[in-house]
Amino acid sequence: MRRLAALNLVAALLLAGGCGRADESRSTAAVAYHLESIDGRSLPAPFGSVEVAAGVLTLEEDSTYTKQTTVQSRDALGQLMTQTDSEVGTYSRGGETLRFVPIDSGETTAAFDGRTITVRVDSSRIVYRRR
Repeated sequence: MRRLAALNLVAALLLAGGCGRADESRSTAAVAYHLESIDGRSLPAPFGSVEVAAGVLTLEEDSTYTKQTTVQSRDALGQLMTQTDSEVGTYSRGGETLRFVPIDSGETTAAFDGRTITVRVDSSRIVYRRR
């Protein structure tokens, strides 16, 4: 669960403090980055005690972000449980670095090259890519 909380923190942190659009070459108001891999594993991928099935991180022109992550796990009876968590916050960009601040707590940074956002959480590497 700590890793899931960290993954949620990542999404929230993408919305921290406004110093311009995340992708200045695009004219649209929002840019979506889809969760592509965790530690080099394509989705669905294990992350702590859950399996991450999908995720999308949307950066808005007003320096806010929304992150949605869908995870799956099995209950005591073996039934598949699916849950989608959302996180919102603000982000700022400084060169090739994004700084995310969720509305509820924390802060994180990520590497950004225009198409890919790479977040490091503890020893994990989480990659979002614009399609």
